[in-house]
Amino acid sequence: MRQLPNFITFSRILVIPVTWYLFLREPFDWDTLVWGFPVPHWIIWIVIFAGVTDIIDGWAARKLNVQSTFGILMDPIADKLFVTTCFVFLVYLDRLHPIGVVLAISRDALMNVLRSYASSQGIVISARIWGKIKTVIQFVAIGFLVHSSTLLLLPWIPVLIVGKVLFWTAIGLAYYSLGLYVSAFMKQKKPNKN
Repeated sequence: MRQLPNFITFSRILVIPVTWYLFLREPFDWDTLVWGFPVPHWIIWIVIFAGVTDIIDGWAARKLNVQSTFGILMDPIADKLFVTTCFVFLVYLDRLHPIGVVLAISRDALMNVLRSYASSQGIVISARIWGKIKTVIQFVAIGFLVHSSTLLLLPWIPVLIVGKVLFWTAIGLAYYSLGLYVSAFMKQKKPNKN
């Protein structure tokens, strides 16, 4: 039972090869079936699975009082690997612009550098709600972007446009939360005595 939250976290990494396989099915549309269901249908279910496991793993660790260093480190890594995989394939499918994905990956790299440096200085920067909201919006955006480029959410709003708006909203929140992390780090940083 102690390893259940870590297994839940790791399951997001285990579905990445399946996600690759599905994204690479040609043509990527609702007529292409894999295991009896349309390819986008499978990916949407995997995105839902990833989103739910992202919520459940932390909750289970706290509820069972089995938080671990592995879980604390692997949870954001599992999220980033899964989300980045989806973003790269959405660029491949021409549903996202590469600059947006570069911005998303760059922000995550900057955040990792900041966390590592802060840790080396004995500073722990706790997660902020904006980063969590950003992750939720990213999962929802992926679902919309995978769904279809022709389906309408309402009679006048294409699902693809909703997905792109959500994606760029997540990018904005990502950099806003990065700014909050930098600010928190600067407040905690000890003055250099050199």
